[in-house]
Amino acid sequence: MALRGDQLNVLGPAQLVSGRTNRVEGTDNDRTEPEDELELNMTNSELIALADLWERQFKAYDGKLQKRRKTNKLYYLGRQGQQENALDGASVPDNIIFEATETFLAQALARNPDPVVYADNTDAGNEEATSVRTMLVHLADSLVLRQKMKMMVRHWNIYFLGILKHGYDNSIHEISTEVRNRQNFLLDPAGYVDEYGDFVGWIGEKITAPASVLAEMCPDHEQFISESVEYKMGTSITWTEWWTDDYTFTTYKKNVLDKSRNPHFNYPRKIPEDSGDMVEMVLKEGKNHFARPKKPYTFLSVYSFQEQPDDETTLIEQNQRNQDYITERSKQMASNLRKANNGLVFNLGAGYDEQKATQAMQGIEDGTGVLEPVANSVRRMEAPSIPEAFFKEQDGRIERLRSIYGTLGTTAIQQNEETTARGMILNQQRSADRIGGTIGDSLNQVASATFNWWVQLMHVYYTENHMAAVMGKLQSVEQAALSAEAFTRRLVVMAAPDSTQPKDPITEANQALALYEAGLPIDPKTVLTLMDIPDVESTIEGGILFKNALPQYIQSNFPELSQMLQGAPQPGGAPPGEPGPNVAVPSPDIATTGAPPASASLSQVPINTPSLPK
Repeated sequence: MALRGDQLNVLGPAQLVSGRTNRVEGTDNDRTEPEDELELNMTNSELIALADLWERQFKAYDGKLQKRRKTNKLYYLGRQGQQENALDGASVPDNIIFEATETFLAQALARNPDPVVYADNTDAGNEEATSVRTMLVHLADSLVLRQKMKMMVRHWNIYFLGILKHGYDNSIHEISTEVRNRQNFLLDPAGYVDEYGDFVGWIGEKITAPASVLAEMCPDHEQFISESVEYKMGTSITWTEWWTDDYTFTTYKKNVLDKSRNPHFNYPRKIPEDSGDMVEMVLKEGKNHFARPKKPYTFLSVYSFQEQPDDETTLIEQNQRNQDYITERSKQMASNLRKANNGLVFNLGAGYDEQKATQAMQGIEDGTGVLEPVANSVRRMEAPSIPEAFFKEQDGRIERLRSIYGTLGTTAIQQNEETTARGMILNQQRSADRIGGTIGDSLNQVASATFNWWVQLMHVYYTENHMAAVMGKLQSVEQAALSAEAFTRRLVVMAAPDSTQPKDPITEANQALALYEAGLPIDPKTVLTLMDIPDVESTIEGGILFKNALPQYIQSNFPELSQMLQGAPQPGGAPPGEPGPNVAVPSPDIATTGAPPASASLSQVPINTPSLPK
């Protein structure tokens, strides 16, 4: 099939640096290469010419972003104002951009995203969905997805895009997801990142690794690669991997070394079928999670008009002027304090010259004192005090920077008489809502796209059972064994909304108590589980015994007290061990069955009570 220039959408590498990545070797059931080589009417020379055209188009676009990326990095490190290439100098005072960025990351990605998997609601479908979810949780833990998404956000904030690459690492026989640096990519200037985190347009990734890696990936060209590095196979070289949704090819030194169909998709293939009289080759559809082939990348894009590959701006870029103002004011305050503490005037007529004045200043610094030959020959130079409005303006600028990031309520501040616990909690909730409603939504989409990619890779590469074990509810262990053959139906896979947000156990306990006290149909076991009571069943058993059989409860939990009560006369003439007529038996309360008391500072926090289905 001939491909026109507008049909070739190149979107990323076929392998994750390692030559074994994204390929499966081993048994007869495994594949060593995609079944059919890419068939193009275009020659290798035409592909090289097309790659050269794409590089020229991208260079004209990308040049204007290089300086902005470098400036963003300097501001993140707090080294703005220095030489652009001096990234190893000391940071400026009060680098609020760094504080806000890292506080934001801790708030937005406090936990691994939680996958949600739906099937057809049959018993077999629910069992399949549960196994897939267990495997996804296992992969999220083993691949430290939360940490990789943090790095992805840092890259986005500095380089205007964050990128994850998905594949299969045959060295460990497992799915792989890695962070990729935006600066190593060539992107179609007319392309953009869509709402799903996919890039619309061609992509190339420049990969640098030892020559031996490329030779292992492309064994047919090992001689050419060896000659290019004078047979020193440990030499680092750079090649480019180009992708479309359907195809990928690799170029190095104006040569096409590899070309193939998308290795992450099960294409239809002909298989022999015995019809009785003869064996026919029948076309069989491949089993996939995706409806069509896709490029193995997920992009983080937040502030985009979908008019260019990169975002229009980032949080760091939007706060550069605020940080400049904060830095300048900090320098002014430091200068004023130095003058107030160290400014001295010496009387030349009293015998002070430059050398003696310097010695006198050193004496003051050392605490040894100064000899004053004539009265009033030494006096301190008074510096004007800084107006209170100056400090308020500085604090306001810092608060404005934090509020743009959405971290104002989560930054540690000193409590005073005007900041109640309830007010601090409400501010924190507003900050969490802002984080969750902007970049948090984009991160949730990244997590959903990643989970769906993992399910697709399971369809392609899990030729044998893969085992997973994760910690489930109530400290139980959930296990699953999964292979490509286990997928028998369509699945809906997504990341649970706000699953990466931190959870406050005190707030959850208050919500559970409020639901119970409101008379909603929620059982005590569920309430105590939400309150994280260590031994829920024993607590419930004790509560039931306390309510319905108080003597047995006392005998079971307080045997000595039970013996004393059995021998003591009871009020009202009741037999020993029985409560008298005027003895009130306290009714059990869910809050007295072993749960810790709710925090008094949270008693006024409004609670959104969910409506239950009728």
